[in-house]
Amino acid sequence: MDGRRPNSGLLKRGGLGRPVLQRNPTSGKFTLNLGVKKSTNLNQWLTIPLTDSNVSVNSNNVQVEFTSPDEAAFFRVEGNE
Repeated sequence: MDGRRPNSGLLKRGGLGRPVLQRNPTSGKFTLNLGVKKSTNLNQWLTIPLTDSNVSVNSNNVQVEFTSPDEAAFFRVEGNE
């Protein structure tokens, strides 16, 4: 930060580069949108499909299970609009 107070835009982005937390003005409910990507070279990133069968909630944690045929890979979580 450069000494300025964070505004709502900065807070919505949450450091993930895109708005990830949105509030429905009618219901007041918040929605958190995230995605997972994988790379073997840190240049090209492939989206890992998230479905009901590989995403679950356990002890207040969101868990994503997936396989990767690569011997070594990098993974990142991204905010989605």
